[in-house]
Amino acid sequence: SSDLIIVPFKKNNEEIIDVTYNAKIYYAGVDIGTEYYTLTDDEVIINTLEVAGIYQLFVTASYNYEGEYPVTASQTFNLNVSFPTTLYVDENGRDDNSGISATQALASLDAADKLIDYYAYKNSQLLDWTIYVKGTISGAQQIITKKAKSITIEGTSEPVDDEPQDVINANADEENKATALTVTNCAPIIVRNLRITG
Repeated sequence: SSDLIIVPFKKNNEEIIDVTYNAKIYYAGVDIGTEYYTLTDDEVIINTLEVAGIYQLFVTASYNYEGEYPVTASQTFNLNVSFPTTLYVDENGRDDNSGISATQALASLDAADKLIDYYAYKNSQLLDWTIYVKGTISGAQQIITKKAKSITIEGTSEPVDDEPQDVINANADEENKATALTVTNCAPIIVRNLRITG
């Protein structure tokens, strides 16, 4: 994800010179160290934070006013970090996409399953997830993660004559026996507006 850039102190007075910044980031009252931000001459750049929750960024600036009067000022920023609970799978998607938007859709439910696992360890509680499916997803698919409160798999196309238009197709034959969707010891699954076929 993109870095967050914070400009804490506007130097709108030309007499404020030689500003020196210091910053600390706290999570649950604990200083998480310096690896998650970068200081420049007038910015604090927050790098990717690993766990969902509320962080506090505490910034101090020391500078000389009128070239000789030392001043120290401080500001605190609350950073609310959250992660997605919606993923997208498309027949034209790619499993190396982020999966968090329709334009960055994944190619398989397997990849979505792995992403739910990936985000689960960053959250302190299990979440309800939705996987939106568009087009025909070919090949055997599986959902095996236990790290969700529930998972809804839903086709996005309008039904025609009450027939879902989005499909999971195992493409099985006599030589290639496969199950379109395997659900094993995982979170509760809800399937909506989706045709599952071999």
